[in-house]
Amino acid sequence: MSDSLWNFALTVYNRKGVEQICLQLQDEWQVNIPLLLFYLWLDNTGRCLNNNQARQVRELAEHWQKKVITPLRRARRTLKQTPHEGELRQDIKACELQAERQLIEQLQSLAPAPATRARSANQCELYLRSAQVHESALQAWGDLARTDEPTP
Repeated sequence: MSDSLWNFALTVYNRKGVEQICLQLQDEWQVNIPLLLFYLWLDNTGRCLNNNQARQVRELAEHWQKKVITPLRRARRTLKQTPHEGELRQDIKACELQAERQLIEQLQSLAPAPATRARSANQCELYLRSAQVHESALQAWGDLARTDEPTP
C-alpha cells in the first residue's frame, strides 16, 4: 500500500502551529486527529466520499479511537505523572503512534479515487463543524490548513 496519506499527515502535523491546534482540537473537542488529517488529505487530493463511504470511515475511526488509541494515550499521560516510568511511557507513546498510523492506513484503503470534477464540499471543515468545534478553533485550523502544499 502506498504510504502517501501517512507522509501527508506527518508533513502537515510537523508544520508550525499544527501540533498545538491538533492537541487543542483533540483535548477540548474530542476531534479524532487521524480522521481530521484524512479529511484534509481527501480535500487536497480531490477525493470525495459518498454517504456510505463516509459512514464506514466514521465508524472505523470512532471504533479505533475508542478501543485502541485513547486507552494508549490515557496510559501514556498517566505515566507522565509517575516518576521513573520514562522508558515505559516512551514505549507506549511509540505504540500510540503506530496505532494512529494503522488507522490512517485503514482510512486510506477506504478512500475513493480522485474525482474528475470539482467537489462541492470541504470535508475537513464539515467534520470539524459536526464535532461542534468552537469557531475560534475552526478558524485556527482553517488558517493552518489553507496553504496549497503542506510544508515541513
